[in-house]
Amino acid sequence: MSDVLIHTTAAGIATVTINRAEHRNAFTMATVEALAETFSDLGARTAVRAVVLTGAGRAFSAGGDLNWMRGVLQDPDGIGREGAGRISRLLEEIDQMPCPVIARVNGAAFGGGFGLICAADIAIASTDASFGLSEVRLGIVPGSISPFVLRRLGPAAARAFCLTGAALDTGTALRAGLVHRTVAPDDLDHAVDEVLAAILQSSPVAIATSKRLMREMSAAPQQDWAGLGLDAIAAAWKTEDAREARMAFLEKRKPAFQ
Repeated sequence: MSDVLIHTTAAGIATVTINRAEHRNAFTMATVEALAETFSDLGARTAVRAVVLTGAGRAFSAGGDLNWMRGVLQDPDGIGREGAGRISRLLEEIDQMPCPVIARVNGAAFGGGFGLICAADIAIASTDASFGLSEVRLGIVPGSISPFVLRRLGPAAARAFCLTGAALDTGTALRAGLVHRTVAPDDLDHAVDEVLAAILQSSPVAIATSKRLMREMSAAPQQDWAGLGLDAIAAAWKTEDAREARMAFLEKRKPAFQ
């Protein structure tokens, strides 16, 4: 049985499911590699308009698999820099997807699962989900995921959650900005579908450009932000999607983006 399942609709919505329900969708290195390859492949498909990332069963991802972690913790070198780099690569693949990635958080999200949420663009969580950065309780640090945690939460919240290792409820996660919306478990799919409907009404080129612009701005000095924004809008105005949107507006119809 595959650790990762992929389902793509005719509309270009890809659902990526971590398929280890009996282990609360916890990672092994094989799972990490499979997810990274999946996102790399999806990122190269121009027909993919959005990706939904979720977990099978009742958990999103509980972090490192217990049996795998037992071996890691008994090794003086742990997973090592190379192994940790594989997790970093996975999060980079998610972050650099040209289309939006939506984390459908259906349950527990700890450690690496917490990192997956931080790498996604939009996170919608069930009210019975729980979250945590529990690495310090194992005597280690959230090194691979920390750049994404820091960017998502900011220094104050990132420090508070990293230093205690305590579990967080959905209310705390929402206030901290880890997730963008919380809904009752039975409403989770509907909430995700609302976001997908909005994405499908928008220009794929403009979405990809906007995502890249936000990433570039976050890495640049603040004094460069205005110039980056002006360059981006000047270039976007000349795209075929922009021309189609202008014509659709003038003709009072919906745009037909390619």
